[in-house]
Amino acid sequence: MINPPSFGNIHNPSSLAYQSIGTQKEKTLHRAIKYYFSSDEATHEFKIGHYIVDIFFDGAIIEIQTGSFFPLKTKLEALLLKYHITIVYPIVNHKTIYMIDEMGVLSPKRNSPRKGQPLAIGQQLAQIRDLLCHPNLDFIIFLVDVDEYRTKTIVTSKHKSFDRIDQYPKGTPILYHLNKRKDYISLLPSQLISPFTMKSMQKITHLGKTAVEGVLLAYRKLGIIVLTGKIGRANLYKIVESD
Repeated sequence: MINPPSFGNIHNPSSLAYQSIGTQKEKTLHRAIKYYFSSDEATHEFKIGHYIVDIFFDGAIIEIQTGSFFPLKTKLEALLLKYHITIVYPIVNHKTIYMIDEMGVLSPKRNSPRKGQPLAIGQQLAQIRDLLCHPNLDFIIFLVDVDEYRTKTIVTSKHKSFDRIDQYPKGTPILYHLNKRKDYISLLPSQLISPFTMKSMQKITHLGKTAVEGVLLAYRKLGIIVLTGKIGRANLYKIVESD
């Protein structure tokens, strides 16, 4: 495995982003991360039985999953019996946005006010929570800055006025390896003092309701967070620091 220190400048803002509209099956972020972990193309898109894995190297599997973990469940159940699997989950840290108009003109960049946080992986962990304690499964959170290119949608709506063309990683990513109990605990904010409710956790973490529900489901499965009672109609939880 080869882990270069940074992505550097892997794209030409004036051309590659625009050319990728409607033509790119594998998104740049996914492809760049694949090469980050292994520059040897012989290890890429490797067939094992009925399944194709992103990387197979030295008897171990790396799967890069930019979306929900749920579609991986059947594959994981089959392959975890024989192989160690690491799921790499990219989370955008800082995002610089470029808009391309109908004439292909690139607008000045603007920085998104949103900032990614590693605990957001909890929403995806909940999708495969029955597998979280498997000894052959671990995770890497890949926190990375990106340049994102967009075009305006033809029909705008209240929820979406643009189409994302692609995301290009840049700079040096930060990797969080989730393998041991302490790794998961380290993602929880220090301000989260037991006992706490879902709403108080949401306020402290600044995650959406669905994401916090996912964290609670996953961490309860891991035995890190336990239900201790109620305050009114709200459940009370506490963090179990050790087994």
